[in-house]
Amino acid sequence: MSTLNKKLEYGDYQTPLDFCEKIVDLVSKEISPDVIFEPTFGLGHFLDASIMKFKNIKKIIGNEINSEYYNNFMKNHTSSKIILFNENIFEFDHTKVANIVGNNDKLLILGNPPWVTNSKLMSQSLKNLPKKSNFKNFKGFDSMTGASNFDICEYIILDLLNNYKDKNTSLAMLCKTNVVTNIIKFIHKYNFKLKNIKMYLFDAKKIFNVDCEACLFLATIDKTGEDFVSVYNIENPNDLLYQFGWKNNTFLSKFKSLKYDIDGKFFTDWRQGIKHDCSKIMELSYLGNNHYTNKLHENFTLEDTYIYQLLKSSDLKANIITKNNKYVLVTQEYIRQDTSHIENDAPNTWNYLMKHKDSFDKRKSSIYKNCPPFSIFGIGEYSFCKYKIAISGFYKIPNFVLVDSEKKAIMLDDTCYFIGFTNKIYAYITMVLLNSDIVKNFLSSIAFLDKKRPYTKDILMRIDIKKLVNLIDYKSFLDLSKKYNDYIKVDEAIYKKYQSIF
Repeated sequence: MSTLNKKLEYGDYQTPLDFCEKIVDLVSKEISPDVIFEPTFGLGHFLDASIMKFKNIKKIIGNEINSEYYNNFMKNHTSSKIILFNENIFEFDHTKVANIVGNNDKLLILGNPPWVTNSKLMSQSLKNLPKKSNFKNFKGFDSMTGASNFDICEYIILDLLNNYKDKNTSLAMLCKTNVVTNIIKFIHKYNFKLKNIKMYLFDAKKIFNVDCEACLFLATIDKTGEDFVSVYNIENPNDLLYQFGWKNNTFLSKFKSLKYDIDGKFFTDWRQGIKHDCSKIMELSYLGNNHYTNKLHENFTLEDTYIYQLLKSSDLKANIITKNNKYVLVTQEYIRQDTSHIENDAPNTWNYLMKHKDSFDKRKSSIYKNCPPFSIFGIGEYSFCKYKIAISGFYKIPNFVLVDSEKKAIMLDDTCYFIGFTNKIYAYITMVLLNSDIVKNFLSSIAFLDKKRPYTKDILMRIDIKKLVNLIDYKSFLDLSKKYNDYIKVDEAIYKKYQSIF
């Protein structure tokens, strides 16, 4: 195994000793533990910092899978207070620690678990993973795709909280901020409760040379419990930045007063675009006269039967799009549709697909298992609507785009979310309304901009169009429409009819 893969598999990003000392000093102002447990201690810097800071500690317990790290730390630490294990945290018997912690002891679980997702490890064919389990209880398609992807760090933290919920336990862990967001989002589903929940933001690029939003996650298990987080910067730990979490049965990214309430349920399902996991073959450029080139720089003559224009997140910059110079092969009209008819319908396309069959067969995602050859996902009747409203899942500032394909439908890839329309005027009205300041302000209160995808289906589904359209009268709509040079003239009767639909 390469050094890079080994580093990835074991989450081997060691915390500098001076930063560990800073963390332990901060934690000591909140918690006075009797026992400390670090489940993945690595070089042992957190343990060393704890030994220096907590002079009256009863026991310091550490576990580490790497035998070299374990042996080196054990060789240099001979105190009877220190108890070490050399085991895989995913197979660790937590009763070994629980039995050491006395009934009245305050336990502090401290450390820096691996910062990597299970899908990342699987994509690299690495095996240091927890046992397969749908531990968040996702249902249906979500349990097989991105919604069931999770941070290994998140899994470890939840497992620790669950295993030590009956002890007087506090937790102080370094992690990505979205790990804390996910835990608090589902806090009511777990069989433990947390109190005094805090995040202390720090510069992960400076400490670990990693580009992500990161924090110290601090919380205490408590029977009463809270469902919100107070956020600070580690450089100014006494100055509250903001709070997020649950408020009035609503999950908010920031607690703030909103002038207009449009929280509810969208009138139709937001869809994700096409997922094929074979971009070098499926995504094409047009050379003219039915000639196309793929990302392998191979040229082919293909029928246009199964070829559609394609938009990706990076294409969704304008507010109105009528064409694009990217193309995609769409092999199915609905999920799991038989694809064998392509051989007769478009023999050149079939020969092209067969030439690259190995690339399709090597796709790792379980969603393709037992599916017809060349299967895709994120496809259905909705995909073929001529008019769509689309948004990038990646951009920090929300921008809703009208995709106006007068002839053949324009497709979107799975980095985008969209809704389909058969009525062009209604699609335009909806786009104008969604780009209003009311929606932008609302989204800023519920979307987490530190996430890779700030705008997901769950976020978009909370926009209540009925509430929104009743807040924007016809004159206000016309003012909003000027931004798009009145792309479609909408008279008052049409607008009122649109309002009446909801």
